[in-house]
Amino acid sequence: MFRALYSDSITLHLINEENLPDIFALFQGHPDSREMLEELFRNYLPRYENGRRTNFGFYSLLGEELAGMTLLTVDSWEERTGSTGADVFRHMRGRGVTPRSKPHLFYLAFELLGLNRVATGCRVSNLSSKRSIEKTQGFQLEA
Repeated sequence: MFRALYSDSITLHLINEENLPDIFALFQGHPDSREMLEELFRNYLPRYENGRRTNFGFYSLLGEELAGMTLLTVDSWEERTGSTGADVFRHMRGRGVTPRSKPHLFYLAFELLGLNRVATGCRVSNLSSKRSIEKTQGFQLEA
């Protein structure tokens, strides 16, 4: 199994139980550290169903700087579908972290895991997230 995905100056490091103490320490010292750590523990930890991992959370680095987290969830192994999500530290927003992370997740989803469909979404009021989705090659607006 892989531990990191790298391309386009973005590195995604897989979050596991073993590296959680190091990640917790890495996330300290930012004005929004508490919120990001809450998201980490709520959404980005590994999850399993019938012995197969369904939640692939990553912390992301832009160059050498911590940027945030991104996620691929296998919604159904039977239907081979998944979904993505992301949370970016406030001081790193506007640098293209989320759209540049998506190809990593697509590689994982389609090439390594054999999924057929990956969805993403955002709140209607979150215009920057909507723009991020619009910039991501391969996504088609359905609703």
